[in-house]
Amino acid sequence: MDILNQNYKEVGLNRGDVVIVKAFDIERNRIVGVVEGRGVPVSINPDKQRKFSPYVLDKREFAVGDKIETRAIIRQGKGKDAVLIKNGKRGVVTGLTDQGASVKWSDGRETQLSNASLRFTDLGYAHTTVKDQGATYHRMIIAASDKGAAVFNRHSVYVASTRAKFNTEIVTSNFEGMLKSAGKDSAKTTAHDLRASVNPSDSLVKQLELSKA
Repeated sequence: MDILNQNYKEVGLNRGDVVIVKAFDIERNRIVGVVEGRGVPVSINPDKQRKFSPYVLDKREFAVGDKIETRAIIRQGKGKDAVLIKNGKRGVVTGLTDQGASVKWSDGRETQLSNASLRFTDLGYAHTTVKDQGATYHRMIIAASDKGAAVFNRHSVYVASTRAKFNTEIVTSNFEGMLKSAGKDSAKTTAHDLRASVNPSDSLVKQLELSKA
């Protein structure tokens, strides 16, 4: 599933449109899909229509009182009943029905979200260190898995441990691995390095397919 981040009139797509991906046309370098809600088939050239965000649908269970956060721009309704909620907006679930949920957002506004709109939210109890750069909290708990501890380098440690005003705790299942990684500097990758590692004759769609192999 892809969500468009800008208008592409040449292929009939508007910002916020959801495209359900059906296939990859590697020979023509195209992403083939259908525009949700309109049923219109579309062919995206990622070399030209670049501004989209890929998503994978996953199962989530929400309860009243849960903190949630939007993961895409949510557009719901039309005219006076239209609802627009920005990506990254935080809120609390205040009610649940078979049709969706009511959410009170951080700005005090309360809206009803349909089940279709809830797909673009997630539980908001934890963030990656990249997403939280620049944020400040009273207290932080940093969770590093076995794999996470292995890439928890000096820069990541600094970003994560300086988000809290009063207290930071680190929880990990790989203490030795984390200590070994924490003192390492991350290797800087330039655009030249990336170009050197990619065969320029390969299309973007082919590169995506190869990266999944």
